[in-house]
Amino acid sequence: MNRAPINTFAINGPSPVIPSECHPAPPSWRLPVGAIGMRIGVRRKTAADRCDADILFGAWLPDGDQITDASASVEPEGLGLDAVQLFDDIVKVWLSGGEPGECYTVNVVAATEQGRIKEVCFQVQVTEC
Repeated sequence: MNRAPINTFAINGPSPVIPSECHPAPPSWRLPVGAIGMRIGVRRKTAADRCDADILFGAWLPDGDQITDASASVEPEGLGLDAVQLFDDIVKVWLSGGEPGECYTVNVVAATEQGRIKEVCFQVQVTEC
């Protein structure tokens, strides 16, 4: 069975594969966070999609520190923020809905055991299909 490649996005990297009938959406978006820069890309979804985005903080975290808390917000209102989950150095954000043609900014804040705080954002463009 052929599977679509994992939809990863590196800062200043190539454009992501846009899910379509020919390129089905991967199980989750994987968004690595580097040591600098807080904007980590643009993703596309339809209003009917419920997607998860994995924010990968591993490259940013120094040895001996770990994420202990994470939160997320969406601006403007209209895109559903269904859940925020924490798995080691990954923060998973579940998103749904949205108005076709609108672009939303998802802000994710992670706090660590040693007191570090990192805020990153990415955009979600909602399409018709």
